[in-house]
Amino acid sequence: MKLWQKIFLCSLVLVIAAIDTISLVLVRNSQQLMLEREQSRCLESHENLSASIANRVVYQRLLLNKVLVDGETVQLLMEESLNALGSDSFGAWVELNGETVAAAGVQLAQLPDLPEDFVREGACSLLPVGTESGHYLLAASPLALEGNHYVLYTLSDITEIYTLRSRQMEFIRNMSLLFSCGTAAVLLVLVLRLLAPLRRLNTATRRIARGDYSVRVEEKGSVEFRELAHGMNTMAGAVEKNMAALQDVAESRKQFIANLAHEMKTPLTSILGFADILRISRRISESQRQEYAGIIVEEASRLRALSGKLMELITMGNTALTLSQVQVRDMLGEIGLAMGPSMQAGEIDFVVLPCDAAFSCDVTLVKSMLFNILDNAVKASEKGGRIILHAGKTETGVRFSVRDYGMGMPPEVLAKAMEPFYMADKSRSRKAGGAGLGLALCREVARVHGGELRIRSEPGQGTLVEADLPFDGREKKKAGGNAGEKEETP
Repeated sequence: MKLWQKIFLCSLVLVIAAIDTISLVLVRNSQQLMLEREQSRCLESHENLSASIANRVVYQRLLLNKVLVDGETVQLLMEESLNALGSDSFGAWVELNGETVAAAGVQLAQLPDLPEDFVREGACSLLPVGTESGHYLLAASPLALEGNHYVLYTLSDITEIYTLRSRQMEFIRNMSLLFSCGTAAVLLVLVLRLLAPLRRLNTATRRIARGDYSVRVEEKGSVEFRELAHGMNTMAGAVEKNMAALQDVAESRKQFIANLAHEMKTPLTSILGFADILRISRRISESQRQEYAGIIVEEASRLRALSGKLMELITMGNTALTLSQVQVRDMLGEIGLAMGPSMQAGEIDFVVLPCDAAFSCDVTLVKSMLFNILDNAVKASEKGGRIILHAGKTETGVRFSVRDYGMGMPPEVLAKAMEPFYMADKSRSRKAGGAGLGLALCREVARVHGGELRIRSEPGQGTLVEADLPFDGREKKKAGGNAGEKEETP
């Protein structure tokens, strides 16, 4: 059974039960009040009749000037008093020693047997009596007259009360049926209307389960449904975002594997080709042998460098950092000395601008990052060019920047520059021994230190690479980008 059906049936049953219970209680109270009123009236009539009979006997005694009136006269006086009642709803009779001596307006044969202790001395007893012809109130009291002990019975017709009750019960049944139909219609409309947001949520949930993560539920209705819809939309947005991220990861991994296979294929092809020539060729000169062996060694070295950088990139996030306090001036001095020969070979003016600052980092990784950035700058620069290595303090750490004035990069190339295996000029990069992993490694080094790597470049104007590293080697870069920095990069 569905939720709306349960709510509808439970509400309908509760409403009808409440209305019927209230109606029955009202009918019962009304009947009780009428019975109490009839009982009071019956007792009053009974006492009036008893007093009337006694007064007639006393009057007759005074009239005849006798001490006692004989039994026959008493019975005649009783019959006169009973016949004087003149009411169809009230009857009476008088018994003496169990025998009826006077009666009016009642058929004694229809009356049931009375309890033995019904008539009590000095009291007037009441008893509801039901017969085939109707319902009555029977009252009885002892009546002592002229030395005899009579019993006076009166019978009041209360059939109208029970008839009225039957009519009221019939009215309640009919009205309950009509009210049930009306209430059912109103409840059905209300339940369907109130649960409409739940149906929308259910529909949206099924669509999300089928993979449509763009579904959003309209946030309207009661406060609870609005909160539920908001939660559903937040969940759907998070799921959509996560699915998009997973798809991007899957796509990037697919591209990563494809690029890796392609990059490894080229040196392996060269190695296998020239090794095969050396194996099967019988007439080969010493110069050719040296040339082919040199190519094999060069390609094998490039393959080894590729595998090393790839392993370094893969294990970067899982490697524990070996942090140590280092002076920026000393680090840049070592890097300047190490890069000197390559800069001289390329006839490049290499300028190092250190600062007096100390920070905590994994020295090997940070040096590797700077060497990779400088190596890219050398590859992008022409002979006679200029490269500036600069370090400056910011509010949260140290900023390293490498500025070259080489070929630069257009926006479409800049957007993919830090992706693994991406190379704008593949032939030139391979010729220089590159594999497109340098900037990806640099970004990972900055990330594991809690820093950030940024690149700015314009075609023909050169490239600026900036790496922000925190003082403690773990501090995350605060929101707000470059706000509050103390020093600008030249």
